[in-house]
Amino acid sequence: MNAYEVIMIVLGILTVVISFGALIVLICRNNDK
Repeated sequence: MNAYEVIMIVLGILTVVISFGALIVLICRNNDK
């Protein structure tokens, strides 16, 4: 694996984590109302 592949994998993981985090925040806000 070269540096480019590692960077792409890290970016992919960060994208997934941020997406799940945003969904959890939206669900929590909807439950509070």
